Amino acid sequence: MIRFISLFAWIFVVVVQGTNYKTWMADNAPLLSQKTLGNISLVATHDSGTYNLTNTLINLDSYGPPLTTLYNALDTIANWTGEPLSDLIGLFADGVRAASKCTTKDIYSQLCDGNRGLDLRLSVYNGNIYMAHVLQGPSLSIVLAEVMQFLNETTGEVVYITAGHPYGFNQTYIDLLDSLLNPFVKGGFAITPAAYPGNLLTYTYGQLVNNSRSRVIIVLDDTINPNNNSYFSASTYSPPDGGSNTLCGFYTDSDNITVVITNQTANYIHCGTIPAPAAIYMTLTPSTGDTADLANELILEVFDNLDTYQIYESFFHLNIRFQNLCTHANLSTQVGMSSVSKTTFQRYYDDLIAPNKHRIQSLHLSNPFISDFFISLLEDIKRCSQLQTLTLCNIEYDCLETVLTAAVYLPNLSSLSICVNSQSDKITIYKLIFQLPVLKYCKMTFQDQGRDFLKLLSMSINSSSLIERLVISDNYDYSDIDTILSYVPRIRYLSVRSQNLLVMRDILGCLVIFSDLTHMSIITNCLSPISTEEFVKKHSHQVGTRHARKLGKILFYRIYHI
Repeated sequence: MIRFISLFAWIFVVVVQGTNYKTWMADNAPLLSQKTLGNISLVATHDSGTYNLTNTLINLDSYGPPLTTLYNALDTIANWTGEPLSDLIGLFADGVRAASKCTTKDIYSQLCDGNRGLDLRLSVYNGNIYMAHVLQGPSLSIVLAEVMQFLNETTGEVVYITAGHPYGFNQTYIDLLDSLLNPFVKGGFAITPAAYPGNLLTYTYGQLVNNSRSRVIIVLDDTINPNNNSYFSASTYSPPDGGSNTLCGFYTDSDNITVVITNQTANYIHCGTIPAPAAIYMTLTPSTGDTADLANELILEVFDNLDTYQIYESFFHLNIRFQNLCTHANLSTQVGMSSVSKTTFQRYYDDLIAPNKHRIQSLHLSNPFISDFFISLLEDIKRCSQLQTLTLCNIEYDCLETVLTAAVYLPNLSSLSICVNSQSDKITIYKLIFQLPVLKYCKMTFQDQGRDFLKLLSMSINSSSLIERLVISDNYDYSDIDTILSYVPRIRYLSVRSQNLLVMRDILGCLVIFSDLTHMSIITNCLSPISTEEFVKKHSHQVGTRHARKLGKILFYRIYHI
């Protein structure tokens, strides 16, 4: 993406068709001489020093998500895919370069093309000051040498430099910055606050280029300005995105040139009514190529390793490209929300969940508000046609019953984990779960643990439940387990555990393992051996071998069928 910024686009624009762009200001000196700087339109380049970006990342942490999220996930992706980490870092750099490289020409060429505004982003790295936009660009000394070359070759030109977005500076590097800029001051090229007090924008072109020399205006971020008499303050004289409170303007976040022109025209008109000089931002976007495609591949691999809410928070609001990736890419949507505000979740739901209900594969609800929200929109649950895993915690019984009733319409729900509050109708919960058509794994934790209620659940003689693994945290005996087993004819693994409230830990009640219909294992430490023996006889038809042994307080049975 290449951005051109037109500074001070107010009232007066010089027509330079058919002229030498390198000397367009000097060639039009008679027209410009009485015009103030605030009334002259200067063409500028955005991130002017990004024409030669290396693969070296030097200020990634200052940008935050999504770049930090992407980069921090590279090691995980390398382990997952088997791709060399160095290759992924190179791919990452290619993607960053595609978004960060705002111009293809060096500073001298930009000035010869007629650009008079330079936007320099400064970062400290390895003992020097460089141009940077996530990736390391040329050194500041190289950039300034090209500016000096242009000033020495011309007369009557005015170059406007803003140096901002500083990264890694301390007093040592502020002093270094001063030493690099000082030749412009000592050589008489710099237009300084000491020589031009008050409002710089009110001085005329003729006053600024006295003696016909080419001049340079240097605007520095306030935090790194070593000398307020030599360099102007960014808080007053930088483009608006650099923090200026004098200039007026804004980017148009669109690749549609018609939208850009419309918005920037409105901005220009608004600035004329204030009145204030305008910074007009025009965006030129090259066609998408292989590099952008590679960047998309990398981003999608990162998405595969993140929760949907992490993707939303880090990427969704960046720009249209990332919104499209979030909402239209072939992602397996995971929704896991534990602690988030009502306002945040509503925004998240409207932007990402609602348009993608049919793609949600995993849903974890443990926030009471969010659970109530989903349940109040019951049709939303029914439309989650790809939902495979559902986890429900901290939900009132009425809401839980509503969800389980609707879950029968979910054709792919194979895994269910629920935490059941006290004073719940356990019989209803069991019946609803055993009716789920494709459920294979179920884990239930009951806060109110007691045996009596299950006596009211009758034995099943024709259950078609597909549950193969059933984990229950409650207090049952063998007769209760008999009842449960009658509802799960395809069971392969059953674990029943009860909580010992005196020592606040779970104790094993009974673990029954059926393996390929060839043998059954029972491990128990709180049910009587007599009851265990009776249970074994009941569930081991045509027993060929029966083996029992005691491991401490645990009784272990293994029954082999003929």
